Amino acid sequence: MLPGPPSPTAFRLVLALAFRSIRLWAFHLIPSWAHRSVPPWAYRSVLLWAFHSVRLLAFRRILPGAYRSVLLWGLRSLRLLASRLILPGAYRSVLLLAFLSAPL
Repeated sequence: MLPGPPSPTAFRLVLALAFRSIRLWAFHLIPSWAHRSVPPWAYRSVLLWAFHSVRLLAFRRILPGAYRSVLLWGLRSLRLLASRLILPGAYRSVLLLAFLSAPL
């Protein structure tokens, strides 16, 4: 007997992982030398805001409570890692504080 189609929950988890991967990939595409008149942290801030908005929309409309909690924990862990690897100190602290205190 062949297994049935993947459950909606499995699909949502894969989609969440894809968004996390895209976010990390986008960070690496922003060179620090690009557009010298606009600091690189500005691009990173806009990307973080956009992904945060998409995440809020997706979680409120799609994911039930338990799965939402697990994914939020994963995203917060990834956010901590990304901020340590990519963003310079002062901007990292401000962005991290904003995202950890954001209402979800």
